[in-house]
Parts: sequence; C-alpha cells; structure tokens
Amino acid sequence: MPVELVLPSTWTVRDGRAVATSFQRTVLPWDLTPLHAVAGSRAIVAAPVGTAVGELHRTLAAAEKAAAVADRFARWGPAPKRHVVYLAGPQEWRAWWNGEDPDYDGSAHGSYGVAIRAGGDPDGLPQLLIHEFTHVVSIGDEFGGGRYWWLEEGLAEYASDGDGSMTRDRLPSVRRYVRAGRWNGSITLGGMPARTSDDDQLARYGIALLAVTCLVQRFGEDRTIDFFAAVVREWSDPETAAPKVLGTEWAPVATGCATTVRNRTR
Repeated sequence: MPVELVLPSTWTVRDGRAVATSFQRTVLPWDLTPLHAVAGSRAIVAAPVGTAVGELHRTLAAAEKAAAVADRFARWGPAPKRHVVYLAGPQEWRAWWNGEDPDYDGSAHGSYGVAIRAGGDPDGLPQLLIHEFTHVVSIGDEFGGGRYWWLEEGLAEYASDGDGSMTRDRLPSVRRYVRAGRWNGSITLGGMPARTSDDDQLARYGIALLAVTCLVQRFGEDRTIDFFAAVVREWSDPETAAPKVLGTEWAPVATGCATTVRNRTR
C-alpha cells in the first residue's frame, strides 16, 4: 500500500523547469529500498520486492497476534493504528545497518515501526514481534536509550513470556552465565557490552526477564509498569522511584530479586 513521505526540499527554476537543489535525506535505512507490503487489521508488513509472498503473510499473521499482546502495554497513549514491520532479507539487513550484520534479529524504531530479519525461527516469530512492539508502545520515540537497559528489555521480555516459554528458553544460558562467575550479582544490567557471545546475550536478557518478573510477582503488573514509567519515561533513578511507586526502598527490592535470579540457577 502507498505511504506518503514528506521531505523538506529547496527548488530553483532553470530554463523554465523546476530543479531540486537540496532535499533532506531520512534516517530510515529502508527508505531507499523498493518494498511491497501486505496489511491486516492491526499490522502492516513491508519487505523488499522479491521476498516470498508466503514469508510476508506468515509474518503478518504473527504480527496480528503480537499486536494484541503488546498493545496492553500502551499505557501512555493509544497503540499505533497499525504496527509496521519491515522484513529484511540477508542482503538488505547488511545494507540497512551500514554494511554490518548485527547478531540480533530485530530492532524497534518507535513510531516508524520495527525491523526484523527474514528467515528466522517461525516458532519464535510471535515472541520476537511482541518484544519489539512492546518497545514501540512503552518507549516510543522520546524515551529509552539504554540508560536502564535491564528494565527496558525486561519489560519487553516479560510481555513475550505469556506462557513461560521465554523463561524456560533463557534459563540454561542464565545458569551458565551465573555459574561461570560472569554475572556481577546485580539485576540492574547496563547495555550489552561489545563482543558479548550469543549465549551470554541470552543470559543477560534472561536476567532482565527474571528481574521484571520478580517485580511483577511482588508488586503486581500495574505498579511494576508505573515503576517502569517513573524510571524509563520520567528519568527518575530506581532509588528515588521505588519509595514513591513501590512503597519501599530500592536496595532490598534489588537484593531480593537478585536472590531470586540466583535461586533459579540452582
């Protein structure tokens, strides 16, 4: 379906013809890629021309289901009328990310939508899309940035863990990470360090998931999301937000959830 894209530009008249002298390039890597798209009631999937139609429709079906889950975390405004998914083949993924081929399968770009790699595990596609859509509705365009990586990623992982399968999948990596002494014992993990192995990446996501699940089990989902808002969206630190939102000091909460993480690795 056509999408209107308005870019600032300047023009001059030469020999009776209008000539563009400058125009603003967008920051979106797929804007220069010819795309075709399919649309459902809650999602649109766009992919480079030539992508298998079956791949588009499989992704759309997963996106429709994922939107229904992620939209309940849209607490600060309406969810997108339709979530937009940009589906990249191997060549496009490298081109879209400046010639690099990152080790992740998806990324969220706020109101612009999410980008994912084609050809991934179809069984894991709904969870991947729930994760990325949750970033869209909870972080949006103005918040996040990795300052509190554990909380941003932990909420997205929690949203994807409706049947507990995400926790089960992450636990083996968490156990190896903890038993090898690579975890510092804090649930407040910062952004992913460079050159982190795939297994350690899964472990860090798993710790973030266990931490947010711990908060939900202790304080309930609504208060945990209020805490998320105070820290991620209002730029308060956990030590300031916890007494106001959770009704207790942060230090014992963080220590208790770290103990829960360790107990899950035994």
